[in-house]
Amino acid sequence: MTSPAEHPAATGFTLLEMLIVIAILGLVLGLFASRGADHNKSLTLKGTGDALAEELRIARTQAIVSGREASLSISQAPAGWTRPDAAKVALPADLTISVATSRAFGEVATDDAVRFEPDGSSTGAAITLTQGARRLEVDVDWLTGRVSVASSP
Repeated sequence: MTSPAEHPAATGFTLLEMLIVIAILGLVLGLFASRGADHNKSLTLKGTGDALAEELRIARTQAIVSGREASLSISQAPAGWTRPDAAKVALPADLTISVATSRAFGEVATDDAVRFEPDGSSTGAAITLTQGARRLEVDVDWLTGRVSVASSP
């Protein structure tokens, strides 16, 4: 049997060490919280752009799978878009949207809808989401129907 003198003292954290760690974590959290509002705005713009791009990709997939044209309509007032299933998606209040559509073979633009054909091609579009000085571009290639997202300075 061993005596208590042969065992090293129990190891652990002192109250002072725990308070120092908590204070450091509080300072780090405070730094992140202080820049949160501006950071959240850029996340809102990026998230909305990604959601719009995904909706466009879904419309393209629906056109290919169903063998029928599918479209996504863009609306500036009220700002948002309408899915192929007629569900409306509204933009956050601080975002604006504009769209420039292209038409193949001289088709006249009668609305701001991006149409996808069963072969995957589309009418094409350059959609701009704006939030103050920030801009995000969602482009739809008319030939391939490929959807891409790029932020502008």
